[in-house]
This record gives sequence, structure tokens and C-alpha cells, in this order.
Amino acid sequence: MSDNRWEWTLPGDAHVAATLDPSSGIEEVFVDGRSVSRAARGTLRDGHVFPLPGEPPDADKVTVTFDPRLVICVLRVGREEVSPRLWPGPQRPKGAPPPRSPVPLGTIGGLLVVVAVACGGYVLATRTPSAPARAPLTGLYRAENGLFVAHFPPAFVAHPAQVPGGTSGVVLEDRAHNEALVIVALSVGEGLDDPWALQNRLHGEALTNLPRGSGAHDETSRTDGTCLGQPGAIVLGRVTSTSGSRASLWSCAIRRGPAGYLVMYSLPEGDTTGGAARLRAILDSTELTRLEDMTGAARP
Repeated sequence: MSDNRWEWTLPGDAHVAATLDPSSGIEEVFVDGRSVSRAARGTLRDGHVFPLPGEPPDADKVTVTFDPRLVICVLRVGREEVSPRLWPGPQRPKGAPPPRSPVPLGTIGGLLVVVAVACGGYVLATRTPSAPARAPLTGLYRAENGLFVAHFPPAFVAHPAQVPGGTSGVVLEDRAHNEALVIVALSVGEGLDDPWALQNRLHGEALTNLPRGSGAHDETSRTDGTCLGQPGAIVLGRVTSTSGSRASLWSCAIRRGPAGYLVMYSLPEGDTTGGAARLRAILDSTELTRLEDMTGAARP
């Protein structure tokens, strides 16, 4: 058995376990004792995604994500994070007496200080990956068509995206760090039944709103993945930032019920500050809603 194991109990009494083998670097996820996903550490950027047993096809999927460097594992149902009931780490059984030791009390006190410092360092280290997303998401933008509510840190400025009628969008920009996000959404009909059709339909509109230095855009790859808690169509590319330097581009399109969404961000190419994780965290905080259309248009 792996030394690193997490366990969750989900709605419907499903039991999910995740293990990370420290010697082989293999990540594996189990549902009710049955293996449902297995991969080498760090190879699944969007995590292990699978449905819960007995749930309808359109139900929120479960995503289990391992940190590629630290002993951290996060489970989400849709976009809701679920706390584990068991996680790695040495734990003394409740009520167990401390072991007897002939070591002098002064030495014991010194050891306790060392252990406390080490534990504190471990907690800080394990929380480091989420540090980029710690800025409070105090900003709020509600889409005019009622299909999403965006949340963002105070460093970002929001303004409506320029999109065709029936589509709503927002541009979130942190000019000090040359980072920008775009979110667009529309009610969809026939012909836009899958994420790739939405990606082809919305990518150009979102890209037009992305603050950048020129019209140049180079697509580098396409892949299936997950965003906003849903299966998505992901496109990676390069653009020119507003400062004239090269920037990385990431976009993902999803279909959720009668609505389609595309989220996009750009940040300086070669960024080493955790910007991608920070921007993904902002996008993942977006609420997908069916609120009243504020434009006065009739809802289909």
C-alpha cells in the first residue's frame, strides 16, 4: 500500500481513495475499492476525471488532482472542493499515551521545539501552491445574459467584452503584471452540441477582446481536458502582450445544459511566478448560473 493515501466519502455514500506511490511516482484513484484512473505523477494536468456510480450522464464529474511536487491531493465534485476524511501523515491513535523515554526532560523539550518547527515548515510548504490564489476575490461581475458571475482579485479591472448579440462576456485585466482573462457565454442551440464546436465558435470572439500588442496569434496545440468542472476543449497558443513581448495563451470551451462557455487567459511566456495556477483559480471561481437576463431579451 502507498505511504500517501487520501480518502473521501461522497454523496450517495460513495467511497473515493487516492494514492501516491513515493517510489514509483504512480497516482491512482479508486471508487469503492475499484481502480478508476491511474497515471504517472504530473502527467494529468487536469487531474483524474470520472463520474460517480449511478449518477446521470449530465451530473457533475469528480476531479482528483495531485500536486506534481508536494504531497497534496484535492478532490472536487463539479467546482466544490470536498475535505478528505483521511490524509497522509503520521497520526497517533486518540488517547494513546506518549512513549516512555529515559531521555532527560531538557532534551525532550528541545526535540519538541524541533518537531514543532518542522511541522510548521511542512504546513507552509504544502500550502505554497495555493499562495498565488490567496488574494481575496472581492471583485464581482455579473454577465448581462445571466449565464455567469465572475469573481476576481482587486488587482484586476473588469469591463464588458465586445461580443455579438446574445453573447455576454467580460475582460479581467491586471496591467501591472501583463495578465488578462476573458469569459464569454451564450445560450446554445443545434450545431453547438460539443465543446469543440463551441471552441471554434467562440475562440475568435474571445481573442478579439484579449488585450495584446498585435493581431498575431499562433496556435500550438489542442487537447481534451477539464475546466469549470466540466469536460472541455482546450487550445494553447502564443500571442504578443501589450508590452510587445511574447505571451502564452490558454483557452477552454465547455457546454453546460443549454449554455456554452469559453474562458481564456494570457500571461508572459516563461512565467515562473505561478501565474497560470493563479489565473486558473480565478476562472474556476466563476459561477455558472441561469439568472435573469439584464438585457431585456427573451430567454429561449
